[in-house]
Amino acid sequence: MILALVLILTFLFLILCFLIRFIVKASKTAKEQRKKILQENKEQGIVKRYPPLVHVTGLDIPENVQVSVFLKKDRLTITGAGREYNLNFDKIVSSESHVTMDIKEYYRSSTLKGVTGAALFGLPGSVIGSAPTKREVKTDVKSFAVISFTAQSGKIATIILSDVLPNTRYASDLVARLKPLTPIKNLETVNL
Repeated sequence: MILALVLILTFLFLILCFLIRFIVKASKTAKEQRKKILQENKEQGIVKRYPPLVHVTGLDIPENVQVSVFLKKDRLTITGAGREYNLNFDKIVSSESHVTMDIKEYYRSSTLKGVTGAALFGLPGSVIGSAPTKREVKTDVKSFAVISFTAQSGKIATIILSDVLPNTRYASDLVARLKPLTPIKNLETVNL
C-alpha cells in the first residue's frame, strides 16, 4: 500500500517536473521570438507593426483585402495584394478616426422551463415556461482610419482602412499614433 502511494507520488512529481520544464522552455522560445521581431523592426526602421487591417478604399488594390501596416520613422507603409505603398508623413494632410457601433439584442428562452411548464400545467404552462426571460445586449465596435494625403498629381487623396475584427480598435490606434507624427499644415481655403 505504501509502495503504491510512493510510486504514484513519484509519478506525479515527474509529471510536474516535466510540465515546469516545458513551460520554461516555451517561455524562453517566446521571448527569443519577441527579441527577433524587435530586432527586425529596428533594422527596418519600423516603430509599430499593426495586426492586419482591411483596405476599404483609396489604394489601387481590391476592396476588403487584408493589408499589413507598418509605422516607420519617416513614413507609413501599407503592404497588400502584392504591392507596397509608402506614404511619407509630410504628404499627410489629415488623419481621422471613425467608429461604427452595431448593437444587437438577444432574448433567451429555456427549453427545460418550457417542458417543465408543459408537464405541470399543459399548453399554457409550456408557453409561459418557455417565454424569453434573459435579455442580452452585444455591442460590436468597428473603427476606421481615414488618412488624407497629397498625391503625386497634387490632388488630395484618401485611404480608408478598417479593423478586421470588431472591438479591436487597431485603426483608431493607427490614427492616434499618426497625428503627432504629421506636420501641421496651413489650412487651404476653398470657396464653394
